[in-house]
Amino acid sequence: MSDDALTSFTRESFAGHIGATFHVHFDETSELELKLTEANSVGGESDHRDPFSVIFVGPLEPVLPQAIYTLIHEDLGTLDLFLVPVGPDRAQTGIQYEAVFT
Repeated sequence: MSDDALTSFTRESFAGHIGATFHVHFDETSELELKLTEANSVGGESDHRDPFSVIFVGPLEPVLPQAIYTLIHEDLGTLDLFLVPVGPDRAQTGIQYEAVFT
């Protein structure tokens, strides 16, 4: 997906998909499933849109290092997102990853 296409996304673009599964290809042969759990306004100013973040939860292992990953979703398509691991979820059953859109 192009950078221009990513700028069209808003918090609402993701909020309608809370609970959905995204597939992440993190090397040539490995795939991970991440579940979208939050879409939050983060405040601040931007020339393009109201800044927001999305939180995904994946398995406890492997923990992906912060990097740009290709995520695939049935409705939203293919997204190249910079994901940052932010630690275990509240239940300690998975690792949370955040992507911020400004």
